[in-house]
Amino acid sequence: TDSFLDFLTQQVDDERATAIDIGCGAGANCHWLHQEFPEWDLTGIDVDEELLKIARERNPDAEFNALPIEEAISEFGDGAFEYVMSLQFISFVETSRREFLEVTCELATEGVAFTSLFSEGWIEQETTARDLDEGWEGQYIVYSLPRLEAELAEIDPAAIGK
Repeated sequence: TDSFLDFLTQQVDDERATAIDIGCGAGANCHWLHQEFPEWDLTGIDVDEELLKIARERNPDAEFNALPIEEAISEFGDGAFEYVMSLQFISFVETSRREFLEVTCELATEGVAFTSLFSEGWIEQETTARDLDEGWEGQYIVYSLPRLEAELAEIDPAAIGK
């Protein structure tokens, strides 16, 4: 998050703006974003109501909604936010990557930011992560950055560099 905020402060000079965090979890990214941009109107969406309860407690100035990404356009509308971010979340999206990218591009008027694990080439890799102590297992995907950029260019040619 620190590196992302450093990048964002170099790219964005809007004193007031609207932003949404897709897959916001307990609201940590909204918290740090509010510290850097206190005048921004922040919204977070996630499907986990328990995490959203924590997010609301920690971030009383932000709005949080229990909502899957597939319903974001009908809930908020095209171009509802200047900035859309999804930090370390794209691996956990149950919808197709293309639909995820389409929704994020439709929501944003100024910029879209994703963070995840990306490879510089055309190789993608799925990794199973296991916590042997807590007994959970999950998938994590390393995405091809050129493939992601190509898909974004098909959806919205202006999205690259947006």
